[in-house]
Amino acid sequence: MLKSTIHTWMFGPAAQSLQAFMKGMVIKMRERYIPAFIMLIAAAITGIINIINDVDKLTGLKRLLIVIVIFYIIGLIAKKIIKIILTQKPKKVETEENQEEESKDKEI
Repeated sequence: MLKSTIHTWMFGPAAQSLQAFMKGMVIKMRERYIPAFIMLIAAAITGIINIINDVDKLTGLKRLLIVIVIFYIIGLIAKKIIKIILTQKPKKVETEENQEEESKDKEI
């Protein structure tokens, strides 16, 4: 009796909803770091270019601040787009067979 209750709990609707919830949490955790990741890569590239070109510290810091703000905004936009794409449900693709069946039904 206990075994069947555990089996029902593990593989029943509760388990499926738990899996869906966990999948949503994983997507949220992944998308949380997108703006910071994009911003840090841009900042690292800017810093390396400033060092290579032997730029003055104050000028380099001003450039770095501008790059960080701009690429953080770009990261937020990318996060929104990725979130929209991941949360969309796939549309049914009608095959040629389905279209042929519908055309036959209309003829009859």
